[in-house]
Amino acid sequence: MFQNSDVDNQILLRWKNGDQKAFEEFYRKYSISLLEIANRKTNDFESAQEIIQDVFLAFYNSKDRIGDNPDLYLKGILKHKIFDYARKGKIKIMPLDEYGHTYSESVANYMYDDIYAKELDEKIKTTIDKLPGQCRTVFLMSRIENLTYPEIAAQLGISVKTVEVHIGKALKYLREHLDYQLLCLLVLSCWIK
Repeated sequence: MFQNSDVDNQILLRWKNGDQKAFEEFYRKYSISLLEIANRKTNDFESAQEIIQDVFLAFYNSKDRIGDNPDLYLKGILKHKIFDYARKGKIKIMPLDEYGHTYSESVANYMYDDIYAKELDEKIKTTIDKLPGQCRTVFLMSRIENLTYPEIAAQLGISVKTVEVHIGKALKYLREHLDYQLLCLLVLSCWIK
């Protein structure tokens, strides 16, 4: 479904050069598959439709920041929009156990309890604070400020490869030092904002 192709890059180049029909081509090509993903994740078709509109609005406004993978960029926006909707309480993403079954409502309510969330938030922040200096800086610029790797590299005067190495080290450290539940919460970005 999502495969980078020369065709996508050509469409992107046309769009960056002012061809508005190129944006419409992206919309026609990816809107249905993104809607299917959003609907599966939210189990709410109306919310999924709203999310897709937000995704393409963000995509449109990010035209100049999109790199060689417009399809992956769209999928990344979709992931963030779903989490934003969940964080704002517009949808509820039910947690799954190791067998793919939803937990009972009482467990789900407990997981989203404010006190519990603050405690998890503090554990995540403490673990991130233990990352080495530049590794932590790069990770926060990527995950908090939502900067691309090239933007981070330019701001810090390092190569994109060095940014990738720092992100890899940070994620490895976090996987090793956070339990599964905290790592999921970090990925869901519930502590950001």
